[in-house]
Amino acid sequence: MALQEVGIPRPDLFIISKVHPKNFGVQATLKSIDESLSKLKLDYLDMMLIHTKDCEGFQDCEQGGTWQDAWRGMEEAAVAGKIRSLGVSNFDTVSELEEVMALSSVKVALVQNYMDPYEVPTDVLDYCQQHNITFMSYGTLGRAYVKEMGLSSNPVLTSHVVREAFEPRQCQPAQVVLRWALQRGVAVIPSSEDPTHMAINLQTFDYQLTDEEMANFNTLNRYVTMDGGGSSDDWDSGASAKKPVPKDDGQVSTLNAKVDLTKLSVYAGGEDGHFTAFNGVTGDIMWQYMMSSEFGSSCVFSSDGSVVYVASENHRMYALRVQDGEKLWSFNSGAPFLATPQLSVDKSVVLVGNTIGDFFCLDSKTGDVKWLQELGKHEIWSLPAVGLVDGEELVFMGTKGAGGGMYALRVATGKKKWQRDITDGVWSWPVLSADGRRLIFAGEDGYVYCVDSSSGEDVWTWHRAGKTYSAPLLANGVVYGGSDSGHVHALSAATGSEIWTASVGADIMSSIRISPNGVLVFGVTDNTIRGWNATTGKQIWSLKSGDEVWASAAITQDGTAFIGSIDAHMYAVESDSGKIVWKRKTSLFAASACITPSFQFTPNPII
Repeated sequence: MALQEVGIPRPDLFIISKVHPKNFGVQATLKSIDESLSKLKLDYLDMMLIHTKDCEGFQDCEQGGTWQDAWRGMEEAAVAGKIRSLGVSNFDTVSELEEVMALSSVKVALVQNYMDPYEVPTDVLDYCQQHNITFMSYGTLGRAYVKEMGLSSNPVLTSHVVREAFEPRQCQPAQVVLRWALQRGVAVIPSSEDPTHMAINLQTFDYQLTDEEMANFNTLNRYVTMDGGGSSDDWDSGASAKKPVPKDDGQVSTLNAKVDLTKLSVYAGGEDGHFTAFNGVTGDIMWQYMMSSEFGSSCVFSSDGSVVYVASENHRMYALRVQDGEKLWSFNSGAPFLATPQLSVDKSVVLVGNTIGDFFCLDSKTGDVKWLQELGKHEIWSLPAVGLVDGEELVFMGTKGAGGGMYALRVATGKKKWQRDITDGVWSWPVLSADGRRLIFAGEDGYVYCVDSSSGEDVWTWHRAGKTYSAPLLANGVVYGGSDSGHVHALSAATGSEIWTASVGADIMSSIRISPNGVLVFGVTDNTIRGWNATTGKQIWSLKSGDEVWASAAITQDGTAFIGSIDAHMYAVESDSGKIVWKRKTSLFAASACITPSFQFTPNPII
């Protein structure tokens, strides 16, 4: 039905529309505003909002410009009388709002963000009040906890704070929550197509909450049980805070072709929630598995290469069928995964840690928990190293931050073999020597450590100023590494003595890989991918990327290196020359690529 047929005078309507990220760009934004007016058969819009800052979270969305360009286009439309007020949506921090304010020549009238009683952006609310900006809340009634996060009931509407306010008034829980928001000075937009619900929502204006009732809302704790079907009563339990668990909403979003296990394929997870399988020869996308959260880890394969294991920031560890990306199982740890999983020597269990210090041993066939070891509540970002030490299988992993360190656990039981405290912890992953006698790792304190793998006692250490995020590479008796001071080094694996060190001129977050011909391949935060001679420490080539390169390369036996960039491209590069074989734009890549195991080049990790 056209607005003209509703029968309500135009001045009595307040109509808001939004600019989608795919319409960013001054001219594209102006065109989208004209299209909105045409579809609505209006001469003007009361308000226009920037929907969000970028395309993250949207499918089939490619930006032609920035949100800043969109704002300039909206201002032009406002000057032309097509828009009467401007605002933004999903600008979640004060710094982001300050950027909008600095850009604006037309007043910022409204900020539309998520808010519910458990999720109150106090700093943004205060900023809006100080600058006379209306704050509009969506999601206020908490329906996302059931629809998107998988809880069995809505913790907002079933909260004891809400119950104590609505029962004496004999009204509905939703009315109390909306009243709370209104008394905080927040505009609300409850969504309903039910006339009865609409009428109930309007009754919100019939009363006020007392000061005591308003204060009670401030006591709500953010807590939810680990499993997606947890009871909403846990939100009021006063237990230690945990964020809501995202729903396991992953699915195969693209299936262009099935993977041939005998041919080269490349796999990588992106910041847009896509885990992608590429044809290794052409770069064509074979399939994509998609979910609402980022993939921050790399992956590992089953013994026959038919299953790929990857962890996600939506708290879940996945086993996906390599052929078509179908999920075989998933496991919910209750906290995000940023660490890459590892398999035991016999490939029967998956070993992986999460960001609250829980380290899991999972059955590789079913995802069932074999054991859990809590490692001091410190974040685990590293890929574990696994191997036999004096006839016993051990797994080694680091925990990051102050109070973190390096741990050795028994794979059979999860019991600690030894623990080594490291100042500032360990970000990157360790490497075990071929004979299992030495473990080498880099600490965030700037040291490279070589320790006895059975005891954790130092064999040698080497130090360079600055933090080390790059994992060491052990190849043919040499330890290679990089640091955020912008240096690459080569050390004797036997003694720790320096063979060479060189400056690359920018921070190194990427871990170094080596080609069959002795070329070190790594990414740098100056938007380059580098190739260096492993013997001389001299640069051979440098390839410009569109953004920083944090990911590490995967290199084939014929010397092709695959490495992702924050510019959203996956690059296939000849490691000897730096020549691009192919590049494919799909997703912002901070996680490292992995390739079909039978094609992987693995250097000899001898001391």
